[in-house]
Amino acid sequence: MDEKSLYAHILNLSAPWQVNSLSLDKNSGSVTVTVGIAAHAQLTCPTCCKSCPIHDHRHRKWRHLDTCQFTTLVEANVPRIDCPEHGCQTLPVPWAVPGSRYTLLFEFFVLSWLKISTVDAVRKQLKLSWNAVDGIMMRAVKRGLARIKKPLSARHLCVDEVAFKKGHQYVTVISDRQGRALKLTDDRGVESLASYLRNLSDRQLDEIKTLSMDMNMAYISAARIHLPNAVDKIAFDHFHVAKTLCAVVDKTRMAEMKRISSSDRKGAHRSRYLWFYGKQNRHGRRAERLEVARLVLPETSQCWVMKELARDLWHRRYCKHTRFSSTHFLRFPYFRPSACTLP
Repeated sequence: MDEKSLYAHILNLSAPWQVNSLSLDKNSGSVTVTVGIAAHAQLTCPTCCKSCPIHDHRHRKWRHLDTCQFTTLVEANVPRIDCPEHGCQTLPVPWAVPGSRYTLLFEFFVLSWLKISTVDAVRKQLKLSWNAVDGIMMRAVKRGLARIKKPLSARHLCVDEVAFKKGHQYVTVISDRQGRALKLTDDRGVESLASYLRNLSDRQLDEIKTLSMDMNMAYISAARIHLPNAVDKIAFDHFHVAKTLCAVVDKTRMAEMKRISSSDRKGAHRSRYLWFYGKQNRHGRRAERLEVARLVLPETSQCWVMKELARDLWHRRYCKHTRFSSTHFLRFPYFRPSACTLP
């Protein structure tokens, strides 16, 4: 196999494309592969596939995967055909997508590194600019979205907002249990989730078993309107449930500290963070101080016990005979997101 056949195989070229020449520049450390159209090849319109004459050529250059330690470049005079129906159009090349200056194999290589490293590390290692890496990612997203023919759905959905830029600017990300993004919508309001649920069929909605989210009331409202039996399917994430429970304990502590005597207040002084520690960090001096605080703050102690029961419930093994959702906390005033003080 000669060098032209080798690079034609590496680039996966097929008729009418062929490797015309190769050149090695040791000073710049690069290999240039010149590709062209075979003589007397019949070209067709990329839109209607009708045979058309060549209008002119445009010189293009793409970066390919390195050949050993040498940077590999692909060059070609890409013909533009003159279609009577669709006008002058550039003939697509099989090794790259339109508008890209990198071959598909090189873009796939960059994407594989981006999965396990940062953008800055990848661009420095491959000698790319920020805009080049961003363009590769954007084209990958467009290719993925183009393959979606209908709204994706899953049995277990997750919805969350993601902030970007400066200020309160958000997008809503709807994904499945494996972390695959099913839909991205603007903002974090009711319509952000409702627009996705409305596009699902009745069968797809019935197949949804769980919908995990934070305690965003807009998401809750959208789910209750558009998702059948939403109350039994919504599950709040662990972080926001724990945050709400700890907030109730702290509000109760502050209210109760104002009502107890000054002598009891000394025992409960600086006990705020003692109520938040888990079992693994609640030992020694911390455990002793917490016991003293529990004696002088009975109402706070009661809320703390309920918080600990909820923590144990979260780590309890699932039983199919016990149907429980985190939304059941909303039935108790102590666990409502809007509950800041005791009634």
